[in-house]
Amino acid sequence: MGRDSEADRYQRARQRIRDGARTAGGRFGPWVELVFLPADLIHVLCRLSADPEVPRGAKVRLALALAYFISPIDLVPEALFGPIGYLDDVALASTPFKASSTRLPPGP
Repeated sequence: MGRDSEADRYQRARQRIRDGARTAGGRFGPWVELVFLPADLIHVLCRLSADPEVPRGAKVRLALALAYFISPIDLVPEALFGPIGYLDDVALASTPFKASSTRLPPGP
C-alpha cells in the first residue's frame, strides 16, 4: 500500500467526520476545522518525512517536531487544559514548515 492510498484513507476518514459534524442547516460548527488541525499536522509531518525530495536536515527537524507532538511530556498538557493543551504542540510542530519553506524550490 503506497503513500497515496494512505493519504486517500486519511482524507476519506476526515470527510466522514466533517459530514457527521454538519448542523441541521448543513453548515459546520465554528470549531470543526480547529479540531482537525492536530491530525492534519501529524499527517503532513509524516508525509514530508517520507518524501525523498525533502533534504535530510529538514527531515530531522520534521522528525523532532513529530516526536514532540506525540510525546506524553508537554509544556501545556492536554489532560489538564483540554484542547488548549494542543497549542504548544501545534506551534512546535509548525516550526519546521517555516524553516524549510525558504529552502524549498517554488511549486508548479
